[in-house]
Amino acid sequence: LKVTDHDRASNGHVALRGRKWLSAMAEEENNDAPQSIEVPSSALGQIIGRGGSVIKRLIQATGCQIEVPKGKKPDDDEEDKLVTIQLVGSEQQRRLAVAAIRDVQDGGEAEDHAARAEGAMVVAHKLEHRERESWAHWRLTAHEKVHGVRFELGRRAVRVWAEKKGGLSGPAAEKVRGVVDSVIQQARELVELEVECQINTDPENAHFDAALSPLVDQHGVLIH
Repeated sequence: LKVTDHDRASNGHVALRGRKWLSAMAEEENNDAPQSIEVPSSALGQIIGRGGSVIKRLIQATGCQIEVPKGKKPDDDEEDKLVTIQLVGSEQQRRLAVAAIRDVQDGGEAEDHAARAEGAMVVAHKLEHRERESWAHWRLTAHEKVHGVRFELGRRAVRVWAEKKGGLSGPAAEKVRGVVDSVIQQARELVELEVECQINTDPENAHFDAALSPLVDQHGVLIH
């Protein structure tokens, strides 16, 4: 945590919070299956989700009971106040819960952890680009029937579900993983070209143009 002299003078509590936060993280590293963890109060919304949807999925995914303290919404000057979340379960369950909570706190999706717990293959893509993600989903869909799988593209990862019971394993899993890795790499290497041309339709409907639609259907070209 880097704090300028101005910050120290005007917000003396910032440095203290930083030390508390680093201390809590260090304690977690020494005990990767703690019975409680501390998070900033500002992160509770992400961890709980609308109507408790996220925390319910985290509990299902990890098998760990995750107990978040109830109370009023923190004031603006308490946004980074640390709150304690209690974890009740076996060491493995608590370990999974800590990893899942920290991931969600960092912007990850509870669905990735739930999918992994339910037998899906989860592969991080980290594309963080809407067009690249859209192209990757289009490309992966073409492989579903061949490999007997269903692909879901989340914000940070590809979730792969086997259509048959038993999930993916052995050579079949290796082939699918190879496909996913290849598509992700191709998506990262996409280039954007700007072409001046006359079209007889609105730009948002350009992909329906007779001359352009083959590029969209056959090559996954994104036009906007």
